[in-house]
Amino acid sequence: MPTVGAAHLVGMTVSMRVMSAGHGYQYLLHTVAAGDGDRSLSTPLTRYYTEEGTPPGSWMGSGLPYLGGGELAEGGQVSEAQLQLLVGMGSDPITGEPLGEAYRQYASVQERVDKRVAGLDPELGPVARAQQVAVIEAEEAERGTRRAVAGYDLTFSVPKSLSALWGVADAGTQSLIADAHHQAVAEVIVFLEREVATTRVGAAGPEGAVAHVDVAGVLATAFDHYDSRSADPQLHTHVVVSNKVLTVQDQKWRTLAGRPAHASVVALSELYNATLADRITGTFGFEWEARERGRDRNPAWELAPVPEELVTEFSSRTRQIEEEKTRLIDAYVEKHGREPSATTVLKLRAQATLATRPEKQAHSLADLTAEWRNRASTLLGEDVTGWARTIAASGAPAALLRADDVPLDTIADLGRSVVAVVGEKRSTWRRWNLHAEASRQLMGARFASAEDREAITAMVTDAAENASLRLTPPELASSPLSFRRPDGSSRFRHLGAVLYSTEELLTAEDRLLDRSHATTGPTVDLATVERITSRPDMEGRHLAAITQHLIREDQNIALVMAGIPQAIDQLLADNAQRPRVSTFLRRAEMAVLGKVDEADVADPFLQTARDADRAWPAEIARECATATGGYPFMIQLVGYHTWRTEQGMEITNEHAQRGITVARRKIGQLVHAPALEDLSDVDKTILVAMAQDDEPSRSSDIAQRIGKNTSYMSVYKGRLERSGLIEVLPNETLSFSTPEIRGYLREHAAHYAMATTGPDEVAP
Repeated sequence: MPTVGAAHLVGMTVSMRVMSAGHGYQYLLHTVAAGDGDRSLSTPLTRYYTEEGTPPGSWMGSGLPYLGGGELAEGGQVSEAQLQLLVGMGSDPITGEPLGEAYRQYASVQERVDKRVAGLDPELGPVARAQQVAVIEAEEAERGTRRAVAGYDLTFSVPKSLSALWGVADAGTQSLIADAHHQAVAEVIVFLEREVATTRVGAAGPEGAVAHVDVAGVLATAFDHYDSRSADPQLHTHVVVSNKVLTVQDQKWRTLAGRPAHASVVALSELYNATLADRITGTFGFEWEARERGRDRNPAWELAPVPEELVTEFSSRTRQIEEEKTRLIDAYVEKHGREPSATTVLKLRAQATLATRPEKQAHSLADLTAEWRNRASTLLGEDVTGWARTIAASGAPAALLRADDVPLDTIADLGRSVVAVVGEKRSTWRRWNLHAEASRQLMGARFASAEDREAITAMVTDAAENASLRLTPPELASSPLSFRRPDGSSRFRHLGAVLYSTEELLTAEDRLLDRSHATTGPTVDLATVERITSRPDMEGRHLAAITQHLIREDQNIALVMAGIPQAIDQLLADNAQRPRVSTFLRRAEMAVLGKVDEADVADPFLQTARDADRAWPAEIARECATATGGYPFMIQLVGYHTWRTEQGMEITNEHAQRGITVARRKIGQLVHAPALEDLSDVDKTILVAMAQDDEPSRSSDIAQRIGKNTSYMSVYKGRLERSGLIEVLPNETLSFSTPEIRGYLREHAAHYAMATTGPDEVAP
């Protein structure tokens, strides 16, 4: 199952902004085209193809029957007057009656300043009074103006590759893509109603208690938009969820609990991504792939048939933001003399977003589509509408998973993997952090329905909770039945309130705390000194001597070190045992060396021999180069062991073959064996099955070979790809990414088959 690196909010496809009471809703109406009648989310956007602007909003949410005597229905068109009543005033959009308590009115900055100034000591002199007034004005300005929360704008944005395809496709394909998007939005809102939406009852304070109780759905309006602020194709929907909810317990109108809503945004975003991918694959048969977006950013899941150059062409808004962010980072470095932290970079990107934000212009979908098609046709060198029609028709029927297709041992494996990934990003976490990562790790699998996906995601999240260490203590007393949820948990804690960590992280924190109290400098015990000096490291001493010399000469020093990715990953993961090494590596700039053209490998071998006045025949050097496969570590191993095999004046074919043999044995010991040791039994089964082929293997052939379907395979191939052992190529073919592993697996097949199936079983 594919997982990703460090999670950031950058690139989220669902974002949330708080909407203030009053006129905060009006920006949604600025681009709405005039329209008649109702428009449900299933109505094609092409109905408004020639209208200048975007379609009118529509109602959604299972709380609608409780408004206006049941007059509102899902899909009904939202009028400006109705939006003003509900979001602007907190009233029933049909009858105008208040829904519970009115929105609070907060004093403005100036009103608070005036009140505090009026309370100053009248005996103060002019200078002292002026100083006090200045302090008050600064404090109140910093506090800002507080406004009542009227709702939450959840913006669902279609991934860029899918937006690009939607923007240039014919009207029929556009409608199918928009329908899949609307289905995914609706399914996430249903999930939000079931798993997130609650309200608070009771009284806060030492003598009171607050319970989070169920609500009768939410009240929401949906507004579709076509483009980004740079007029690139960016299909997205603003879903405004009202802050007014009806309490199931006593049928009173209250406010939506804000803390669970904020905590769940990332999980809702990941769920939308995966659900939309399911719907698109179910409709067109498209494959999805993870595309890297640079260091410290999550890979983005994009449509495999849509080339990256088309995505880049329609990402001008992103380029504007990134250019401004780079400028702000450079200014920060110049001012502070250091690189900004990850948190500061996020703030600078938000600042760049606002600084480069152009005014939203209203266009008709017809005009936008014509422009998009012209730009894409020029880029691709062909009629882009025909191209889109071809790829839309070329998708093969996909095998979709049902919940009962996923084995329990796979769920347990994924749960542990979720904890491992989340633990790399944070020291403590809650259920929504685990849920979001579970969705990411399930992104590579396609499910038949939202219910199937949500069921497996919940099971993986449960497994991750079980693999975590609970920090929040259990309730001291049992709650009455009316204040317990169906799972038995207390309603006096909000959903997702339990805090988790792991024993390893707590041990690491204890060690840091212990060392923080140390008052002595670094020490080395005598036994360690004797052990080191008994086996002197001449290369290390030489490096240390050079470093000391450069420091004395006040020279800048750059240290470049190389290691195999799996070993570096292990050092990073083994923070508890090697904290200094881990810190050093995390602060270092990392570069991953890719394959080298074999034609470029032989020349350094020959040049090294010439520099040492040794003979290395060109044909033998080329044979050694071929044996490396172009992999940097194999180049090092083959060159080193061939060179060391014979210290004479000429390297013969016998010396080369001996060096190649040793190199293959070493890469098996140092790379393959450790990498395979951490894999699950099913992972090993798949790799052994792949090793039977001389060329890249078809995913369907491997699935048949191990007796499983292709959907089952998708659960594991992404995880193997993330481990660096395989690469998923176009047309669902699988290739080994690690050099010489095919031969290693063949040589040790009996061992790994036994480890996989046990002595009395037959591999599937």
